[in-house]
Amino acid sequence: MGIKEADKLHKDGIKLFRRDKPEAALEKFTEALETTDGDARKSAEIYNDMGVTYRDMEDYPAAHKALDEAMSRFTELGDNVAKKINFVRA
Repeated sequence: MGIKEADKLHKDGIKLFRRDKPEAALEKFTEALETTDGDARKSAEIYNDMGVTYRDMEDYPAAHKALDEAMSRFTELGDNVAKKINFVRA
């Protein structure tokens, strides 16, 4: 599949989140993670959006776990986005 497929699935998940369909969004995010081909930045972005989605669903343990994973990956990349972790990308 590859990074292009991961990007498409990720964007589909964001659209579903914005349409107030968090469960469907999480399914797309999970599919996207499976197709990142080890791309650390894309994985970090997806985990971030999963965390925001779980937070919106008030599943705080799952949100914490996903956001921690995103923070770890962004930090490893030396990415300043790690300091602004709770947003959903466009």
